[in-house]
Amino acid sequence: TEEIPELQGKVAGDSDADIIRMLESSDRLFRWELIRHSYPFCWRCDTPLIYKPMDAWIASVADARDRMQELNEQVRWVPASFKHGRFGNFVADAKDWVVSRARYWGTPLPVWRCDSGHELCIGSREELKQNALDPVEADPDLHRPIVDAIRLRCPECGSAMTREEYVLDCWFDSGCAPFAQYHYPFENMEEFDVHRAVDFISESATQTRGWFYTQHVLATLLFDSPAFKSVLVMSQVYDEKGRKMEAGVPDGGSPDEIFDSVGADAIRLYLLSSPVWYEVEFSKEKVRLSMVRTLTTLLNVYSYFAASSNRVSYRGEELPRKTHDLDVWILSRLNTTVMQSRLAFEGLEVHKAVRAVSDFVDDLSNWYLRRSRKRFLRDSDPEDRFSAYSTLHECLMTLSRVMAPITPFLAEGLYKRLRGSKESVHLEEYPTADRGAINRILESQMSLVRQAVEAGRLARQKAGIKLRQPLDETVIAAGEDGMWVLRRYERMIADELNVKRVECVESRESMIEYAIAPNLRSLGPRLKESATEVTKLMEMVDGSQIARHLAATGKVRVGGFDIFEEDIVVSEKEKAGYSHAEIGSVHVYVSTSLRPKLKLEGLSREVTRRIQHMRKELGLEFGEAIAVEYSAHPDIEDAISAYESSIMRDTNAGSLKRSARIESGRRWTINKMPFEASIRKL
Repeated sequence: TEEIPELQGKVAGDSDADIIRMLESSDRLFRWELIRHSYPFCWRCDTPLIYKPMDAWIASVADARDRMQELNEQVRWVPASFKHGRFGNFVADAKDWVVSRARYWGTPLPVWRCDSGHELCIGSREELKQNALDPVEADPDLHRPIVDAIRLRCPECGSAMTREEYVLDCWFDSGCAPFAQYHYPFENMEEFDVHRAVDFISESATQTRGWFYTQHVLATLLFDSPAFKSVLVMSQVYDEKGRKMEAGVPDGGSPDEIFDSVGADAIRLYLLSSPVWYEVEFSKEKVRLSMVRTLTTLLNVYSYFAASSNRVSYRGEELPRKTHDLDVWILSRLNTTVMQSRLAFEGLEVHKAVRAVSDFVDDLSNWYLRRSRKRFLRDSDPEDRFSAYSTLHECLMTLSRVMAPITPFLAEGLYKRLRGSKESVHLEEYPTADRGAINRILESQMSLVRQAVEAGRLARQKAGIKLRQPLDETVIAAGEDGMWVLRRYERMIADELNVKRVECVESRESMIEYAIAPNLRSLGPRLKESATEVTKLMEMVDGSQIARHLAATGKVRVGGFDIFEEDIVVSEKEKAGYSHAEIGSVHVYVSTSLRPKLKLEGLSREVTRRIQHMRKELGLEFGEAIAVEYSAHPDIEDAISAYESSIMRDTNAGSLKRSARIESGRRWTINKMPFEASIRKL
């Protein structure tokens, strides 16, 4: 500055050494040192900033603090903690607002001043023209530098007025958005009065001191009403290294690169699957897992529907009344999902809608479609087949509308492939649930069935027995109510668990065996030397009988001594010949013994799987018949001979022949035994 000529024109941050030398030469330097501390930088160009006092224009906000708090009570905040927390606290401590900025770009401050200190604030182009000293264009550009050259006549003293060389805080512009979009107050007055408070806004939590706040301030000062009715507050997205994903972060990846890698819909699904006000760790791998679990699964369902419906020339016709349990169930689940999704969107809890949709896609693919596959192919019952196609079509069409706000591109593609009636799914009304189609009892029952099946699969997995290997028996204990529900679906459970028989019981007591051991801390002091003899006798008796007798009477006599509950340590053990797993209150016991016939049937299922795999490799539709030639281990040959008809039916094979020489065949290993086969289209 002119006050210190030696430093005039130099960058403040680069003058430290010069200042130290000046102080030292004048014998005014006490000491100097380097101090590490946080420092402000320009958010655009990273230039170090300095603070210095300057003149400014200030909006009086502190006086409206109480009214701002009152109007905040009319706003719905999601999450609710922001209303009286981060935002509410900031409003309660509202300071006057410095609205002027000494910059070039921005909305010019519309204030002119004359040499006498009189000030005039201009509110429109017309007012600007009326007060101008010189002619102004019909539609003048109101930005710098053009507006700076316009002089006005002072209405008080008649002298020339020049504009204050400030622009408005850019947050002032954003705070005007609710009414500025209507060009208020120059037109659209009635429309603005109807929509004065916008229904919904959403931004980052940092906007509690930015956009949310400035809108609230201006709406309070200008209109004495809230600027918005609902606010959804979002948090930040971080990469796998914990860095905020934003412009300028190294290795953050551009949006286009990420979209090309995993797709926009997959990213939307992943980000919206958790509350948006929680911090999210973003990784492409997590997005891919989310995509496979929901989007890829849904596309596979559609692909199956498209391929099989073409075979029977189904064209989207509706069947008014569904009677099959699976159809009634999945339509109930569909309408429950629609209801949950609508409530979630209305409550600004989008993650609940995403979870509802993901759960439904799982039900649709992994239960309804799998359980209904034979129905889609069954020519002997065309009415039931039509019901299955109609139900699946309704589910897919409704899903495209439900998912439109979540995955807009996939929803659009699905809707058009299903020949929706409108030009775009995004022109459809968001679906409304048919509450009459919701059957809570049936949904609860099917959920229990799936729970039992999942526990059964875990029991098989625990025993190391593949699902394709048939077993003799499964025993399910699910309490009195659960027992009666599961008995209705015993055939379905048997099919899912690949067992010959399902027994549903109330209590698992008959499936429990007990092991007992002496508690020497109790027996030793009481029986002294006889404790060793009693211990040997306990090893010889049936632990389950002792445990049950002890539970019933409180004591048992062993070797002439009374043994009480505290004298024995009782532990459960799995019943011999069964593998056990539980989910919630459902306990499932799967028999693990394999009779020779069961082993042969299991091998035949493995053969079927290999032939189906070869069909898929050749791109054959199920309706296309094949001829199969094979060479195999004698045990596998025995299995093929025993189950030849079922293998041919399941693979649509016109012939299944053993051959000493296989040409262009595929070699497999089944249970450590060789199997070679070739197929050709008939």
